[in-house]
Amino acid sequence: MRRVILLIVAAAAVLTGCGGAAPTPDVTFYANGHAADTGPIAFCHPGTRECVKDENAMARLKVPPGQPLHISVGGDVAEGPWAVVFTYRDGAGNEQHGSSALQLSGRRYAYTLSLPNDTDQLLFAHVQQMAMVVMGPEGALPRATGYWSLAVDVR
Repeated sequence: MRRVILLIVAAAAVLTGCGGAAPTPDVTFYANGHAADTGPIAFCHPGTRECVKDENAMARLKVPPGQPLHISVGGDVAEGPWAVVFTYRDGAGNEQHGSSALQLSGRRYAYTLSLPNDTDQLLFAHVQQMAMVVMGPEGALPRATGYWSLAVDVR
């Protein structure tokens, strides 16, 4: 009897993922010879309604003006479309916003963000994982399902 109970407990642990939520993917930001890994600030698991939020999951990294930011995403992010959204201060001190082209499913695991001018200072970069959401007669629209963020240390 004891053996049967242990087998049932072991099977239940395997089926429920040992009681923990499914892991969330990480993103790595590289600049100026340093790297910063981070989990998502918000992430919705594909095919479920399970979403997790961690507002403390923002990476910090020094990115000097004129230096590129390299971004590496894991297979879980690269499987679907994703994009990079960013904010920077131009040489005149004005805040500017930009975004990358949408990276297509399973084709890109890395992206290099270079700002237009050597005097531009990157402030924030966000990786957004996208999913197509059916909206009825309007068709399917892309919607962000995961966010990984970098705050640039400008000191």
